[in-house]
Amino acid sequence: MSYRFPSVRPETKEIIEPDDLNQNFKEFIDEINGNLSRENLASATLSGRQFKNKTFNEVFQSSIESTADWSTSGSAAFACSKNTTGYVSSDSSERYMPSVEFIAERDGWVIVDFSAAHLWMGTGLLSEDEAKRVLHVKNHNPFRYGERLWGHKSHLAPGAWLGITGEAPDAKWDDDPTVPQLNHEGNLQGYATDYGGAEFTTGLKDRNFPQGKFLNWPIDRYAVRYRITSNGSEVAESGWQYNGNDRTGVYICGCIPVRAGKNTIKTEVSAAMVANIYGVSQGIRAKDEKSTKGKFFPKSVTSSRNNLHTLPKSRTIDILHRGINYEINLGINVVVHSGNLVVQYRKA
Repeated sequence: MSYRFPSVRPETKEIIEPDDLNQNFKEFIDEINGNLSRENLASATLSGRQFKNKTFNEVFQSSIESTADWSTSGSAAFACSKNTTGYVSSDSSERYMPSVEFIAERDGWVIVDFSAAHLWMGTGLLSEDEAKRVLHVKNHNPFRYGERLWGHKSHLAPGAWLGITGEAPDAKWDDDPTVPQLNHEGNLQGYATDYGGAEFTTGLKDRNFPQGKFLNWPIDRYAVRYRITSNGSEVAESGWQYNGNDRTGVYICGCIPVRAGKNTIKTEVSAAMVANIYGVSQGIRAKDEKSTKGKFFPKSVTSSRNNLHTLPKSRTIDILHRGINYEINLGINVVVHSGNLVVQYRKA
């Protein structure tokens, strides 16, 4: 047992001193470390010899790392499954998430630390109809560009702001200096005072003035999560990490008892489209056939949260919009570029 606890006993109505609290907790730490301290281990015991290496604990490590550039998915990266929303530890190319197997000499516990970094690639759009609805940008005075679809060159999901860049609104205007357009850096090439007149000015020429629209509902509905298991029992879980950050990292850790014999510590990853299903209001004063609402029209309610769907397949489609043909990327991919697992086995 601990030599003494508590070391510092607080008095009634006394303000707790953090150093005193830490001193009391130190008694528990000493207990976990085998209570090997000056109070119960004579100095003569260690005279002339030392404990054998790995007598009290052992450390194991496993990692994966892709050599591919972060701008691409990379053939060496771990590809998250599109066939299931459940946890997986291997992908279709037989790459494996970090794991450790060891033989425990006796009962004890493990302290596990895991970190990973992943990358999203793709717009996350599901169909041509959604692409036309989300990416459609209209023209407005005084800027002379035609209606167009944004993101025809993009490999990332549309965020809250859509800025248009690229070719003229119509190919026949490519070489017409009187038709303002945006270059690939988003700098305005000119602007018109009105749509019908012939007066043009270059007051905003080469200024950084991207045009576009704001999305109330950006495509941020895909997510990954990680977990650590010990002999099938969950030790720690990260929670959902959404694609609003196209690349990010996570860190999770935990502690769990283990029995003598063979033990397997695994890391797993799950990828899914995470969506909420909202209920529909019906009855008196509900929405009528003209889509008008009554004075006391009830709000819709969330009937089910975090419904999981598999990630959509990636493909490219052609969309003809106002005389311009756009190549739009659909679907999304997520890959784990690196992961590192450290397992500390403490012997009881």
